[in-house]
Amino acid sequence: MDENARRALGEAGKKYLERFDKFDDQGIGRAWVEIAKNAPKVGITTGKGLTLTVHRKVGSVHKVSYEAFIGTLRKKRVAWMHTMMPVAGRVQITNANVYDVGGVDYRRRGIGTAIYDLIERDVRAAGGDGIEPHFGSMSDEAIEFWKKRRPDQADKIADLNRLGAQAGSWLFD
Repeated sequence: MDENARRALGEAGKKYLERFDKFDDQGIGRAWVEIAKNAPKVGITTGKGLTLTVHRKVGSVHKVSYEAFIGTLRKKRVAWMHTMMPVAGRVQITNANVYDVGGVDYRRRGIGTAIYDLIERDVRAAGGDGIEPHFGSMSDEAIEFWKKRRPDQADKIADLNRLGAQAGSWLFD
């Protein structure tokens, strides 16, 4: 690593560590779990007009997962998102899947975006700073999704993914 890269990582590391002082991750996690317990099901509509019922499920300590269902009588699960505990005020979504159900492909219909928006609202309502990618393990599709979600960071998301979880979080604003 050249000197400029070391300096950039050092500056970003300082900024990242400042976030630890600013946010009470355990408090955010407790509040986030309470949101899930108090409203385990929520209705949302995607930007493309699909109506979903999202189930918030409390996982281990300070973690919530999200499952989305479509339909009224026999609801079909069309998506799920798993998350990490808050770190420095942010939550990483570690696994996200929108899929084919009964021969119907539900990808690219705004479902992932709508659930990410819900997770971000929940984390902010709990006192956090929102969500960020799970660097180091993103697929090409996930990288493209995040480029659209955060166009201000689009030029560096793929590079941050190659750096891995810790460095990626340090450098992601």
